[in-house]
Amino acid sequence: MITYVNTLFVANNTDKIGVVTKAADITTANAGKFAIITNENGMVKIGQITNKTADVHKKDGTTKVPVVRWTNEINPKDIKSFNELTYTDNVAEKVDITFGITGNDSALLA
Repeated sequence: MITYVNTLFVANNTDKIGVVTKAADITTANAGKFAIITNENGMVKIGQITNKTADVHKKDGTTKVPVVRWTNEINPKDIKSFNELTYTDNVAEKVDITFGITGNDSALLA
């Protein structure tokens, strides 16, 4: 059986790209970074930390936790390949065209 993970994470600001591997580091201060967490069963979850927060209601009060866009749990042994692409910023292109017109012929274009 072949299973594809159809989760795509996109980071537009390359200054913020990084990986967090500890649950304590998942904070809104690390928004835009990727989190890779291993649970007690040895399964891995990959997520992207957002700058949004959610309220968690407990007996002793309400706390705010960062929202993370998580994948499903993945067995590391099942990962056959991982692809990462880094794109550069769009830059205006400059094109010089030379028509080979010289001397008096250039007056014809004016």
